[in-house]
Amino acid sequence: MGKVALLLVGLGAALLVAAGSAGISPPTPKGLVFWNTLGSAYAVKHSEVGPNLAMFNCRDRRMPHFGPRCSFDIRGKLAFVNGPGGVPAATIGGGPYFSEARIHTALLRRSVLSPEHGAIDAWYRQTTDPEPFVHDPHRIFGGPYSLARSDIELFVQNQIYSPDARLDFGVSFRRGDAGLVFAQSLADGGIGYPITSLNGSWIHVAGVWDRSGIGGTRDTVRLYVNGKLVAASHQSNWGSTRCGRRRTHYGCFIDVVGCNDTCARRFAVENLRLWDFAKTDF
Repeated sequence: MGKVALLLVGLGAALLVAAGSAGISPPTPKGLVFWNTLGSAYAVKHSEVGPNLAMFNCRDRRMPHFGPRCSFDIRGKLAFVNGPGGVPAATIGGGPYFSEARIHTALLRRSVLSPEHGAIDAWYRQTTDPEPFVHDPHRIFGGPYSLARSDIELFVQNQIYSPDARLDFGVSFRRGDAGLVFAQSLADGGIGYPITSLNGSWIHVAGVWDRSGIGGTRDTVRLYVNGKLVAASHQSNWGSTRCGRRRTHYGCFIDVVGCNDTCARRFAVENLRLWDFAKTDF
């Protein structure tokens, strides 16, 4: 990322802080339905826009679980590191964790997304590629081994068919895997996009969907990295039922900054936003 981009990120954060200090609420961008900076323990529980995040508690009887309660699904402890432009970002600290543990931290408990169109974006950095049974996957929003199926999924996982870790974005809006539509790389046709070469750098990641076509094109699902379109799909057969309305005792338990195994301080996420339209100007 260039110095100018980082400067703009830091300047934007400074303006928000200044506005808050003056008692002025900055205007909410049109179409923004959720925004959490993930910049502190307080910020995680107090979203700038939309519902607050809850913290995972394996002893809560409402929580789904794999195996005996509190055996594999483990509460992770959030820590905070310098994000893009010096703004704090959330990572997973604490421990000890163990191989095959499913680590959960913050959860989005309400569905705020439309199955017809929307977008998600965040800043992301990983120190190394995910490694199976060591720290794999890295869940930005939803993703494999979540407590329950998320409406959309943005995560990084080691893929068998590729030597690189892949940033993946999928659209589901149903209970199981059927109808899960992933963006596919424009470079090699595989699911997601290889990001090994970006390890150690902050990158902006975004997923977009529109069943009728994004911006009048045939693309229905897209994945962007640093504002560049890197993966897409023309499929539109994902579901139409949001997590809060599925006929199951599993409601909305969407992982935000989650992972598996011994994953402390392997990656970080900052400034997570959800939109109710197919935003593409990143």
